[in-house]
Amino acid sequence: MLLLLCLSAANAQQERSDFQLNFLPFVGSVPLQLDTIYTLDNNQTIEFSTVKWYISGVEVLRNDSIIFTKKNSYHLLDASNEPSLHILLAQLPAGQGTHVRFYLGIDSATTTSGAFGGDLDPTRGMFWTWQSGYIHTKIEGKCSRSRGRNREFEFHLGGYRSPFNSLQTITLPFPSSREVIVKMDVLKWINSIDLASVHHIMSPGEQAVFLSQQFSSIFRVEAR
Repeated sequence: MLLLLCLSAANAQQERSDFQLNFLPFVGSVPLQLDTIYTLDNNQTIEFSTVKWYISGVEVLRNDSIIFTKKNSYHLLDASNEPSLHILLAQLPAGQGTHVRFYLGIDSATTTSGAFGGDLDPTRGMFWTWQSGYIHTKIEGKCSRSRGRNREFEFHLGGYRSPFNSLQTITLPFPSSREVIVKMDVLKWINSIDLASVHHIMSPGEQAVFLSQQFSSIFRVEAR
């Protein structure tokens, strides 16, 4: 009897399942569609032409202990490429996770270790120089509030060197569902910016760090 109990416990510990993180950008309560004009309050309008961001270092925790680390976890998520918005967590210990944790951006060690392929390939348009590193968030579009040329706004956020390291750590609750939906309200983020005075950021700096912190706050999780 004791042997059966031990085997049962061992099998339970070895049970593993595949989970999927699904990132869904929204404009308020509406799913984001690129190059679509949205009407805001006071008849203002906004449209997004580019929404891209890096997720890396995906981990699943049980309370404060790491129970799963996704290997080679560097993902360029692009609103124009729907398959890129889904990250598979293969062979995750079933039913044990309480939180998922990941970085918004690419860490300094990876940035300085040399050229990479795949999602880290500099030809993907998300890399400045070896001195500045990766653009971890690229959001472009037009808004009637912007005083940029043709009402445009461009935010290329990044930077890995002190004092302008913009890497952000995001920790979210991990539901028991096999599919985790991570919603992101990009309009909430845009509304935190005074587009009349700040409509272009194209290099590391204090503003890039601040807006990166703001961007990291728009992630929220739902179970499917």
